[in-house]
Amino acid sequence: MKFFKVGPILGATIALLLLANLGFISLGFYDHEGERMAARRFKVEFFHTNDDSGVEIHEAKTGLPILSEWDFGNGGKPNQESYYFRGKRAFNITIKSNRPPVYTVFFAGPGKSETWWTDRGGSGTFTERIYYGTNGAFLKHEIWYGQAWHTVNDGKKGILINDQWFHLSLDTNGLWAPDFKTGP
Repeated sequence: MKFFKVGPILGATIALLLLANLGFISLGFYDHEGERMAARRFKVEFFHTNDDSGVEIHEAKTGLPILSEWDFGNGGKPNQESYYFRGKRAFNITIKSNRPPVYTVFFAGPGKSETWWTDRGGSGTFTERIYYGTNGAFLKHEIWYGQAWHTVNDGKKGILINDQWFHLSLDTNGLWAPDFKTGP
């Protein structure tokens, strides 16, 4: 008989606890609403290729990339970050140990044409330009040296300065520079 006296109180208590639990669950549901909206808008993709790992964020609706990060074995720190505009690569930051970061801006043209402007020394000045044609094939490579752009003969990795030929080499800052020791 005691059970029937305690039963309604116990039943009401359990019902209140269940309602309270549902309330807390719904609070959590609304608390994470922004995350669910982001998950509907963006898609994160992890990949591993050629012993390198990366992550890329896409717009879920269009599949166009927004950001990608690559880890080329730098202890878990991203070695390269690529930023995209309307699905096309617009800006890269590449980090190498004991070197300044390399910044590259990509200018898209008609077809597959593209121009890359690169700051290899992290100085805030573009020091290299590479041009690709409408079919995506390499056209021209230039470096900034002596307050002027010089076309690089990529086959011989050199430039002409005052009608003299100089081989190019990477200096200690990772910049292309004429090798005056070897001369023309």
